[in-house]
Amino acid sequence: MKRFWKKSAVLMLALCMMVTMCACGAGPDKTLAFDDYAAEMLRFLFENDYVSRELYFKDPEAVGLGDVKPTFSIAYLSKEQQREYLTKLRRLIVQLDAYDRQTLTDTQRKTYDLIAMTLETQSPVGNGYTENPIAPNFGWQAQMPALLAELSFDDKAEVENYLTLLCDMPRYVEELLQAQKERAEAGCAMSREQTELVKEECRTFISAGEKNVLVQSFDERMEKMPNLTREEKTAYKQRNREIVNQYCVPAYETLKQGLEDICQENAGENGGLTYQRNGKAGYASLLKQYTLSDKEPEEIKKELDEAENKAITDVQMLYITDAQAYDRMLKLDLTPKNPEADVAALAEKSKADFPALSQAVPYKVTDLQDSLTDVIQNPAFYIVPPLDKSAENSIYLNRETLGEDGLVTLAHEGFPGHLYQTNYLRQKGESYVTQVLMPSGYTEGWGLYVEQYSLKYLTGDTNAAAMYKASRELSMILSCKADYGVNYEGWDKEKLEEELAAYGLDDEAVEELYQLLIASPGEYFKYYYTAHTIQTLYDKAKDELGILFKDKEFHKAILDAMPTEKGLNEAVEQYITQSRGQKKAETQLQPAA
Repeated sequence: MKRFWKKSAVLMLALCMMVTMCACGAGPDKTLAFDDYAAEMLRFLFENDYVSRELYFKDPEAVGLGDVKPTFSIAYLSKEQQREYLTKLRRLIVQLDAYDRQTLTDTQRKTYDLIAMTLETQSPVGNGYTENPIAPNFGWQAQMPALLAELSFDDKAEVENYLTLLCDMPRYVEELLQAQKERAEAGCAMSREQTELVKEECRTFISAGEKNVLVQSFDERMEKMPNLTREEKTAYKQRNREIVNQYCVPAYETLKQGLEDICQENAGENGGLTYQRNGKAGYASLLKQYTLSDKEPEEIKKELDEAENKAITDVQMLYITDAQAYDRMLKLDLTPKNPEADVAALAEKSKADFPALSQAVPYKVTDLQDSLTDVIQNPAFYIVPPLDKSAENSIYLNRETLGEDGLVTLAHEGFPGHLYQTNYLRQKGESYVTQVLMPSGYTEGWGLYVEQYSLKYLTGDTNAAAMYKASRELSMILSCKADYGVNYEGWDKEKLEEELAAYGLDDEAVEELYQLLIASPGEYFKYYYTAHTIQTLYDKAKDELGILFKDKEFHKAILDAMPTEKGLNEAVEQYITQSRGQKKAETQLQPAA
């Protein structure tokens, strides 16, 4: 869900980026404060995105974003709109290049680097269609209802804006379909299988009736609205129902039928990104974006092979030293008993190993609305609260997919995962631009890393926990290799079945995985690669420092680092050097015997 918000905020960059960081031209007045430039960049990111603007900021106008019409962001750009955005983008790039990075503060440098990295990694490569805005499970039609349910109402003006926004849905769907037609004309049409999955999501929304999340969530928010009479609340509820039925449901029907028409005319191959024109180049670009690494795809694949061999060896060595560890791993009780209490327990236990937050963080853990459980397959997700005001943090659980290891999922979403990391960066004083542009490859990598780390809080069986970690590591590696095989090497479904035959997946599981890999290329790398980097650095620092190693200081180095593979490596090297220097200084200060 966090990724979807950030993707919408940088959508214009991905669509319009046609120049490089070395663009030439007259620069700005170099005396212009960098913070003013960052504020202009923030306005650029949100200037046509009402939903993201309202989700990220409680009072957008107070942070200089100005007023934005309550419409959905642009899904399809005309040639003239592309030229307008290109002009703005070129100016921002030239301005950024004019600043002397060395004269900036540490906080400003991080903002500078993230802006530069975003402009680079969001540059479309090849056909520019590496990501599909309506991909099954990850697309607008699946995730937007949940985001709309998070828009808060403090006064009548916000309610009116929300209802106006819903009325814009038919217009936006037409733009989405126009974009899909353009994809088809460029040889990047959705396959019949992918189209059917999206159509099923549309049918779920259409058939929800009174259980529609846009109805249920609105009614709940109305009950919490201050300064409204009972009559006004009732009238607003009725008006919302009418708008959902008159605008939103027909919009989903239009999307469903429009996709069917496009598919009949020009269905794409049921294959990975490599089957699209220039798809391999696009996949290589996605890997750089999700792994935060400058390595080529073949280098990353080699690292996966090495990590797989190590994971297999770890499992074998564990079995040799403790043959019953595997059986005990299968019996680990990682099922949440009371999710909110479980998150609280993780928050308390993790205080010993992670830097303290400067103030308490309010949060709630609730079940996902019934109307979304079949559409959003995530077992749980965390909603980022507004950046400019203190607000309650929200973790949503999908009980149908949470599974028996839901406690590590709660660690991923809560403490010491997304909820903790988000609030650590916020309380540390990172700029709004830095927080908005924090790459998902970093945040999801941190989330997966702390899943594994949190096992120390969930079980006292060290070997069973180690077996669980090695097994999960191997599973993620195989998923990444499958992603690479399907989207870069061109595996078809039969080849994927052949490669995974030894792992006991049935035909239905292989089909589900295959469609997931096609829907969102590179998705598994976004989780695994940085998590693996952090764990490797943890092992390295602990090995080199011995008794000098401190988990809390290591985690602080990771949290404070520039969120790239290079930045993480440099931060940990600095931590190791400082720890050794501190020990040496302490030794020199010891009084003579």
